[in-house]
Amino acid sequence: IEPVKQVFAEPAAINLLGMIAQAAVGRRVLEKLGVARTVGILPWTTAVGGLGAIAFPGLPSILAVKTSEAVLRNSVYRSGYELLFTPLPAAEKRPAKALLDVGVVRIGDMLAAGLVQLALFIWLAHAQTLMLSLAVITSLLGIMITFRIHHGYVATLERNLLSRAVQLTPGQVRDRTTRLTMAAMTAIPDGPTVVMDPDADWDAEDDAVTPADPVAARFTGLRAAEADRVILAL
Repeated sequence: IEPVKQVFAEPAAINLLGMIAQAAVGRRVLEKLGVARTVGILPWTTAVGGLGAIAFPGLPSILAVKTSEAVLRNSVYRSGYELLFTPLPAAEKRPAKALLDVGVVRIGDMLAAGLVQLALFIWLAHAQTLMLSLAVITSLLGIMITFRIHHGYVATLERNLLSRAVQLTPGQVRDRTTRLTMAAMTAIPDGPTVVMDPDADWDAEDDAVTPADPVAARFTGLRAAEADRVILAL
C-alpha cells in the first residue's frame, strides 16, 4: 500500500500523464466516439481493470488500475465531461455545472468512503477483493448511465437549437455527437441555419472551418462511406 501512496502523493506526475494523453488522443477520441462514449471510457476502464485486479491480485494490478483511472479522468474523460454542458443555455449551464462539480462529486466521495468502511467492517480479510468488486459494480452502473446520457444530450441539443436557446458555430463543435445532431437539424423546417459539412477536415484550424453549402454538403453526405452520414443526407 505504501508504494501506491507514494506514487499518488505527487499529483504532478498524474497531471503530466493526463496532459500527454489528452494531447495525443483526446480530440480524436471525441471525433470518433462522441460525448457520451468518451465519458464512458472511464467506467469501462475501471470495470475491466477491476476485474483484472481481482483475477490477478497484487500491487502491480492495483497500481495499473489506479494509474489508468487517474490519467483518463484528467484527460479524455474531463474533455467529454466539459462538453456535456454544450446543449445548455448559459443561464442554465453555470448552476448545473456548479451543482455537479461541487454537490454531486462530494456526495459521491462520501458514498465511496462509506463503501470502503463497509467493506472493511464486513470482510476485513478479503476487503481488497470486496472493494474491487464494488468498484466494478459501480462502474457497470456508470456504463449504463452513459447510454441515457447520449439520448438526453441529443434531445436537449435538438430542443435548444430549435428554440434558438443555444447557437453553435462549426468552429465550436469538437465531437461527433454534436456534429451529427447539427447536421440532422438543418433538414428540419425552421431549424438552425448553420450546415455542418459531414466531411469537414477536423484536423484543420478552428478558424478555417466554415459553413458548407447545403447542396454540396448533402451531395457529399450521400457519397460518404459511413451509413449514418448517408442517412442524414437523405
